[in-house]
Amino acid sequence: MKRFLSLLAVCAICCTPVFAQEADPEGNVPQVSVIGRFDYPVIPYLYTLVEGNLGDLFSYSISNHWVSDEPTTPELYQNTWRADVLNWCDWANVSLNLGNWSFTVGKDNIAIGSFEIDQYDWDSYWEINSSFWNNAQVYQWGGKLTYTTPSEATAFTLQATSSPFNYKPFDSKLMSYAAMWTGDYGIYRSLWSLNYMQYGFGKGENIKMFASGNQLDVTDWLTLGADYILGLYEGASSHTFAFSADFFLSDHFELLAKGGCEAGGMEAFEMPYERLYAGAALQYYPLADSQDLRLHALACYDSIEGPLFSGGITYNFNLTKLFTR
Repeated sequence: MKRFLSLLAVCAICCTPVFAQEADPEGNVPQVSVIGRFDYPVIPYLYTLVEGNLGDLFSYSISNHWVSDEPTTPELYQNTWRADVLNWCDWANVSLNLGNWSFTVGKDNIAIGSFEIDQYDWDSYWEINSSFWNNAQVYQWGGKLTYTTPSEATAFTLQATSSPFNYKPFDSKLMSYAAMWTGDYGIYRSLWSLNYMQYGFGKGENIKMFASGNQLDVTDWLTLGADYILGLYEGASSHTFAFSADFFLSDHFELLAKGGCEAGGMEAFEMPYERLYAGAALQYYPLADSQDLRLHALACYDSIEGPLFSGGITYNFNLTKLFTR
């Protein structure tokens, strides 16, 4: 019965945009994208993203992960009802928007103060991402309440979700809670959060986190970023630092330099005790006035993996633009 109800909930969220368009031909057209990515020497990745509004009060966002290398594509579907590993549904949620308030329910990103985590997976590079990004299962079922100030520069969010340490969502009744501050103040942007994640019901069987994500536009051609995550658990602590410099060299070329250091890795997330890494990715956008097509070449050094090199291509195929021209 639980499996049936969960499947019904997923189908309801995923089908709502279609039914809404049929019922209201004057409604907003959903934005539908198919994102393909191929990184040598691994297999391709395939995602879809559907976003839009249902009248004036509701909005929705659905992201699916259809083809993957890690976990493998068959495992994505075998993991359908899992909460502790990735599966084919990254997120699927609906928001009720009332003035400055919004309430979101469904599967969503855990509100963690990190621009690295906030970025779309298909735009990111695992080789120069933190161990937390690579190991924590941040897509979980739950709900959140957000207040945005009238200037829209500041937002505060309270969230409750299933813990990433449940085998299936809510099956062990382990929970995750978050409070987040989001800011956009011209040249400076912030994502700060306090998080509490249960991995058991015994004394101390939880992780308390403080996360601080920061971005600063130094010039039109340079953006600096700094993410920090402090994890406290069972009397120990973990520190994760990630620094980035994004150089916008021209309309077609972008250079991302990124590095980080980690100490006292959170064993619950199978993070290494110590890690240093640094690298750069050169990104080329060949299309005029569009970043839908991206070619990249990456080189980095990781204190655990050693030197790493990759190259690839990413294409964001916007079906809505194709059929509404």
